[in-house]
Amino acid sequence: MLKLEVEHYIQLGEKMRERAAELCKMYMKVHYDCDDCSVLVTNMETGQSGRFRIMFNESDTEEMLYLPPEYFWLTDDEVAVRMKIDRDIREGQLEERRKSRPSAG
Repeated sequence: MLKLEVEHYIQLGEKMRERAAELCKMYMKVHYDCDDCSVLVTNMETGQSGRFRIMFNESDTEEMLYLPPEYFWLTDDEVAVRMKIDRDIREGQLEERRKSRPSAG
């Protein structure tokens, strides 16, 4: 029984890494408009908040994502919509900061 449990645990880890790579590719597509990215997940762990921290490389760039756990079981379309909403919120916040900063000169 123990060997079977270990095999299931290993399979789960492989599936999690595969899904993490898919999520990283989706992130690169949504945030950087990179349709043909090659992503290598280097590490994945969970924090106290329950979010997944995924470290990955894309070309020479090292990135880190903090994703909610539901991204692992939601469909790609649902995740893409949520990522776009997050991007729009972040861009709106950055624009507000730019407007509120006193202009130099």
